[in-house]
Amino acid sequence: MIVTYNTGGRFIEDCLASLRRLDHADHETIVVDNASKDGTRGILERCRRDEILVFNDENRGFAGGCNDGIARARGEIVALLNFDTEVEPSWLTELVRPFREDPRIAIAGCKMLFPDGRIQHAGGVVHGNGMSEHIGYREADEGQYEEELDVDYVTGAGLAVRREFLEMCGGGLDEDYFPAYCEEVDLCYRARLMGYRVVYVPRAVLTHHESAVLENQSPLFQRVDYRNRVLFCLKNYRLREWLFDFVPYEVHWLRAPWSKGLRRKQVRAYLDALGCVVGRRGMSGEGAP
Repeated sequence: MIVTYNTGGRFIEDCLASLRRLDHADHETIVVDNASKDGTRGILERCRRDEILVFNDENRGFAGGCNDGIARARGEIVALLNFDTEVEPSWLTELVRPFREDPRIAIAGCKMLFPDGRIQHAGGVVHGNGMSEHIGYREADEGQYEEELDVDYVTGAGLAVRREFLEMCGGGLDEDYFPAYCEEVDLCYRARLMGYRVVYVPRAVLTHHESAVLENQSPLFQRVDYRNRVLFCLKNYRLREWLFDFVPYEVHWLRAPWSKGLRRKQVRAYLDALGCVVGRRGMSGEGAP
């Protein structure tokens, strides 16, 4: 399942080419385009082989685009993949293997590398205030993350999820996290809350050109990222989590030297998240999936 939006044709052809080299024969590839206006649709039609293409009339965000694809998917395991990735031939075989071994596994994520071979993601940690962090980020890949293990979450840039669990969650991702970010954190949190496992699978490997559309640490990225992590807490935390997890960690973060210059943006994020909950509205999708 791949979602595109104004990609300018970057990466998607290489991504699809890598999927065609998978050693897992029994799979289908679905690409959902969120009403791109830059020629992405034409590129998809030109390079299409056996892929299923879905063209939306509006930007449905990452979650909405994924849900449109999930509704058309036939498999019992659904894999989500960013368009700016290239997978190893064994990626899908290794990613779905844990589901057959343990019915308690709801979500599995892979090892992600930067194009230079450094680690981008070896599972993820969610801190008390909802901020997330990739394990192993920017470390040299020297075999230190070769153990399959349970984690707080795995990134939606490359994960697999059991359809049965998705049906328990309304059929897909939470579209309130428009246009993008924190959907997978929310999904993994719900899985663990329901007693399911979320696992990191090191033998499932891909390369990811991180934040190819919405540049990492751009003003829009920061606003969306900050807003959605507060929204995640509003949706999921009980009073105990607010008092003993969110507040202490948030105060620590706001007082830290690295938050200087970001505090005003964080206050805005509180208001954005509250507005989303009260008014059931999202933010502008320009520049996001």
